[in-house]
Amino acid sequence: MNWQELETFLLLTEELHFGRAAERLHVSRARVSQMIQALERRVGAALFERTSRRVVLTALGKQLRDDLDPHHRGVLTAMAKAADAARGISGVLRVGFSSPKASELLMAVVEAFRTAHPSCEVHIREVHLSDRNSPLRKGEVDILFIELPVEEPDFARGPVLLRDASVLAVSSSHRLAGRTTLTLEDLVPCPERLGW
Repeated sequence: MNWQELETFLLLTEELHFGRAAERLHVSRARVSQMIQALERRVGAALFERTSRRVVLTALGKQLRDDLDPHHRGVLTAMAKAADAARGISGVLRVGFSSPKASELLMAVVEAFRTAHPSCEVHIREVHLSDRNSPLRKGEVDILFIELPVEEPDFARGPVLLRDASVLAVSSSHRLAGRTTLTLEDLVPCPERLGW
């Protein structure tokens, strides 16, 4: 069985377009057509109905796709696990976060990481702002998504992943209530500015 033919077949079942399948595979449209024809010869029947306007799966094509798909995913997962083990990416990654806003980004990143490294478990936990550094310092988490500033000499700081606008909350009777913008000078208390 030719693995390239199977990969091409499964990708074409997603795209149902020879040109888009060729782009995703980084091969020519003619090469996609050759591999599908070779697979159809091996099977002994057409897997796609082709016209100048559309490509659709035959009943046999649908059956082959449904039968192949879980095995294909299993082979890819097995290969990813083997590659992770060879690179030492396995075990448990413990991730802490302190901001609800960061949690949305974190979940997307964790899902991508889990897909790329299926042999590594990811445990996520929220850390409290009042004691945000201690879980990392105590070894309870391996990586921590926290707000800046971080001025801890024993921490290695990574890149900024998320920027969020700052908000000042004051009572409706406060002198700054209703303002849409502020400068740092506006925030400095002065003797003539009462109510601060």
